[in-house]
Amino acid sequence: MKIAILLCLLFPLSALAATYELADLKALDKDQSWRELVDHLTDIVPGKRDAEWKAIAERACLGVLDPAEVKDAASSQRVLDQLDELMKRFGWLKDNKAFMSRRAEVGFKALGWTFSSSRHSSGDDPWLERVKTFIGADAVTPDIALRGLKLITSRLTAVVAFPLVKPVLAKGGKALCKDADVQKTLLSTVMDGAWKAESAEPVGTCWDELKPQVLAEVLKPGATRTLQLKLCPWLEEKKALSDDDKKKGCTFN
Repeated sequence: MKIAILLCLLFPLSALAATYELADLKALDKDQSWRELVDHLTDIVPGKRDAEWKAIAERACLGVLDPAEVKDAASSQRVLDQLDELMKRFGWLKDNKAFMSRRAEVGFKALGWTFSSSRHSSGDDPWLERVKTFIGADAVTPDIALRGLKLITSRLTAVVAFPLVKPVLAKGGKALCKDADVQKTLLSTVMDGAWKAESAEPVGTCWDELKPQVLAEVLKPGATRTLQLKLCPWLEEKKALSDDDKKKGCTFN
């Protein structure tokens, strides 16, 4: 008994665990035993992680990300934690287009589920910050910012998605001004009066699409003076008011 205890002290269980060779990883790869494979990828020392190992690692990391496993808030949180862990363990994944594309697919689905289990309040929203962090970690998926913007506007007031408009337009250009969620975000930002200086450029880029919506808000029955005071300067600056429109909605005594 004393000998057994001494052995446990000298050789922790982690040290006694089996160490896999490349041949074992290849067998797991063939069997598509992705979870076990991911657990043992780092059994291969860094100096021996060649192109073959990297190809196996890529298939394993893709294999463990199954969209079908994202079923509820609990499973979604596990998936998000797994994504974070994979990115930490294998830094090269951030440049792998196939993995990052799968990450976006699974991650946004999971973030959609975790919304209801998070606390939401003005100026302090952990869920919103996690979405932004999730997007910020991806520099290779072209539509990552647009997908994030759409997720946010589907759950929260559109104005909070404004910080994503600039990267959306930087990737997709003026064509994305026609996107309904981009328009909703910009219109909400203008109506809110937030980010006035920061919004000038994207609003200018998308003005052709926004002009009729801004004008309609100013001229609609029941439009408040507060709202008109926010919107009229945009219309006047862009010379988008007829004399009649100005008289109806943008003349203040």
